[in-house]
Amino acid sequence: MVGALGQVDAHASGVTGTTATFDYGDSTAADVQDVTDGEADSEHTYTANGTFTITVTDDDSEGTTTATVADLAALEFDPADHTVPEVQAYVTDNPDSVDDVRALEADGKARTTLLAWLDALDDGDTP
Repeated sequence: MVGALGQVDAHASGVTGTTATFDYGDSTAADVQDVTDGEADSEHTYTANGTFTITVTDDDSEGTTTATVADLAALEFDPADHTVPEVQAYVTDNPDSVDDVRALEADGKARTTLLAWLDALDDGDTP
C-alpha cells in the first residue's frame, strides 16, 4: 500500500542506561534512541494491519519493558493517500472503519464512486 497505515509515538521513562532500543515487532530494524533525563522517544509508521508488540530495551540490561499496541486498523487511515481499490480492500479487512473512512474521504478527495460503495455497504448491499 502507498502511504502510512498507522503511526505510533512511543515514550519510555525511568530508563537508567544511555540508550533505549524500540523494537516495533513488525520485522523492521529496531530504533535506538539516546536517553535524556531517563526518557527516550521514538516514532514508527506501520504499513500493514495487525497487532504488534513494541519492546523497549534499556541498554544497561536491568530490564525490558513491553507494551502491546492495539489492532492498528483502529488507527487513522487516510483514504486520500490510497487508490479506490486500496481503500476498498482496507474497508473489507476492517468493516468497523466504514464511518471513519467515509468521513475522511468526504473531507479529502470525495470520490463519488468510493462514497457510493461505502453507502452501499451501510445499506447491507454487496457492491
